[in-house]
Amino acid sequence: MKLKKIFSAGNAVLGLLLALVPFCLAPVCSSLSAGGGHMKCWYSAVFITAVGTMLCAASLVSLLRGGRGVFTVLLLGTAAAVAVWLAPDGVIPVNGCGWCMAPAHACRALTRPLVLKAAAALALLDLGGLTLLFIKGGSR
Repeated sequence: MKLKKIFSAGNAVLGLLLALVPFCLAPVCSSLSAGGGHMKCWYSAVFITAVGTMLCAASLVSLLRGGRGVFTVLLLGTAAAVAVWLAPDGVIPVNGCGWCMAPAHACRALTRPLVLKAAAALALLDLGGLTLLFIKGGSR
C-alpha cells in the first residue's frame, strides 16, 4: 500500500513538473511566427502542459483513494512520457507540434532538455513501478 502511494506521489510531482516547465520554469519562445500566429514550440508547450496536468490529476485521484488505481496511473505515466518525448519531435504526428530550428531559441536551449529529462525520469519511475507491482503481485 505504501509503495503504491509513493508511485502515485512521484507521478503527481513529475506530472506537475511537466505542466510547469513549458510556460513557467523554462518558457518557450514568446515571439510570433511570420504569419502572425504562434510558433510550433508554443503548440508543443500546450500539448506538454495538457499531458502533465492530466497525469498530475490522475495521480492525485489515485493518491486520494489510498493508492488504488496506481496501475492505471503507471500505464498512463508511461504513455505520457513517450508522448511528450516523441510528439514535439514529429515522430508521433500531433497537429502543430514541433520545436524551433534555431538552437539558440529558448525552446531548444532550455525547454526541450528539461522536458526530455522529466520524461525520462517519468518513464523510469513508471516502468520500475510496473515491474515491482508485477513482481509483488500488487496490481490486483
